[in-house]
Amino acid sequence: MSITATEFLSSKNPPPPHGVIVMYGPERFFRSEILHHLPGVSGEEAESAVTRLNGEHAEIREVMSELKTVSMFGDRRIVLIEDADDFVTANRPALEKYAASPAKGSLLILDVKSFPKTTKLYKLVDQHGLAVECAELTGANLLKWLQRVAKEQYGKDLDRESAALIVQLAGDGLGMLLQEV
Repeated sequence: MSITATEFLSSKNPPPPHGVIVMYGPERFFRSEILHHLPGVSGEEAESAVTRLNGEHAEIREVMSELKTVSMFGDRRIVLIEDADDFVTANRPALEKYAASPAKGSLLILDVKSFPKTTKLYKLVDQHGLAVECAELTGANLLKWLQRVAKEQYGKDLDRESAALIVQLAGDGLGMLLQEV
């Protein structure tokens, strides 16, 4: 399944985590928000359940071993590979094989800048997992996001003109805008 970060975060019932989740696009703010919305990835239980690896140093053997090992501390094994562009490029065939048939009770999260829709891996993740596009928000989409966040997180109604003024004064960084609200 393919979904935008704003759709994922605003959904009352977000899609359940599948065997593979790929977060892609230029907006870093959405990545941390998505991770906070995934069960078992944030909070106290995450320290023992999540294996965080840097894509530059990750080895495919180590990743597959982690994913296939039964978790002693939780019901799911989670491997998060940050800055995984080079890792994906170097290990595409193995990742395609894994995406087609992921280990039960495991979740592989890939954080990449680019995830072309024409690749076999994208099509497999779209079919068996979850691809979340973390696109930059601009213009009307940015104002709508700001209004929605003000309403949902703080119970405040923010009209379009006020949202535009906040963006004008604080810039378009989502983290900064969230602080301003």
